[in-house]
Amino acid sequence: MYCYSIADTMLANNITGEILHRIGKGYLPMTEAKAIAILATYAGEILLRNGAETYRVEETVRRMCTAKGLQYIETFVTPTGIIVNVDNKDTQPVTIVRTIERRGFNLSKVVAVNDFSRQFTTRHIALEAGIAELKAIDSGNLGYRRTTVILSAGIAASAAAILLGGSWQDFLPTLVAAILVQTLPEGIPFLNQVLFSKNYLGGLLAALTAALFLKLGLGAHQDKIIVGALLPLVPGVAVTNSIRDFISGDLISGTIRGVEALLASIAIAGGVGLGLSLYLLLF
Repeated sequence: MYCYSIADTMLANNITGEILHRIGKGYLPMTEAKAIAILATYAGEILLRNGAETYRVEETVRRMCTAKGLQYIETFVTPTGIIVNVDNKDTQPVTIVRTIERRGFNLSKVVAVNDFSRQFTTRHIALEAGIAELKAIDSGNLGYRRTTVILSAGIAASAAAILLGGSWQDFLPTLVAAILVQTLPEGIPFLNQVLFSKNYLGGLLAALTAALFLKLGLGAHQDKIIVGALLPLVPGVAVTNSIRDFISGDLISGTIRGVEALLASIAIAGGVGLGLSLYLLLF
């Protein structure tokens, strides 16, 4: 991951917290301006990769740069990239571009970076200490354990199936289907390289599992089991972020997130259709 190369670049330039004291004297070396911009961009990158809204990323980068004496900061953020330009009067312009190849949702990391940015803007934090803290946030397993998340999502999916009109007979099939939907796609490495493949496979597993349980007489409502099992795959956060980006005036990001949520939904529906077709062919 190139986050380590960011840290290596800062260390190679021999950037220390002592340099920060020169900011107040009106002299800001180009290497230091670049280091501050890199640090702020890295914070924004972590936010974007873990489900933060566009406006939050841009505001975090600007506040961190401004707090350390940089001026004329421009940011351009989309769900797939960050561009930061710093044009300080005492240095040459600095432009940093980062491509976001993989994204997910980990709001615990978003909260951690938010807390770090507030501390960074209100008190003295050395640049090396800051990059070390961001690396710890980026590589750490924040939030609940994976098993806890899977089991909790399965129980929530089973409860949703009952609330949508199912019966208690549907609780166990929905629980099993929801757990399979979350675990099996994660165990296939190459799916990480194909966008929406996990959604497609999840829909396929949900449909097949529901049909098989009904054939064994262990469920009552096939449609309720399928809908409940697919609850963990519904792109609710993506839809919410899309609407918030539109409200904030970030039309490009809002459109991209909305299309992404739509394609994820289409992939889920396609997987369900294939699963039901396979069941009819085999049984």
